[in-house]
Amino acid sequence: MDRSVRTLWVKALQSGKYKQGRQQFVIVHEDGSVEMDALGVLCEVANLGKWEKPLVPGVRPKRIRRVFSDGKDHSFLTPEALKKVGLTHEEQLQVSYLNDGWMRDPMTFDDLSLWIVKQL
Repeated sequence: MDRSVRTLWVKALQSGKYKQGRQQFVIVHEDGSVEMDALGVLCEVANLGKWEKPLVPGVRPKRIRRVFSDGKDHSFLTPEALKKVGLTHEEQLQVSYLNDGWMRDPMTFDDLSLWIVKQL
């Protein structure tokens, strides 16, 4: 993984600025609170694509996808975005599984940031 992007990502995950979410890049709740999964935070710090809708409160929770250069929304990073940050598709799946708790308890952003430093 690109070291400068990894450093930004790890600092962002450890900053406390982002409330951790699961199974979506981002979700905006009625009260205006925003949750992001680890890949959503990576999109923010690496400036990958843009949110399909503004991150503002709605009448119900909104799952907002990321729109990349191909003009489509995606649940995962596109091959182009992966290349920009130096991740493989398998690595992004691993991050997603660890964040969301597939086959184990979900990792916190703090624990996940330590994993990223060691593994990526």
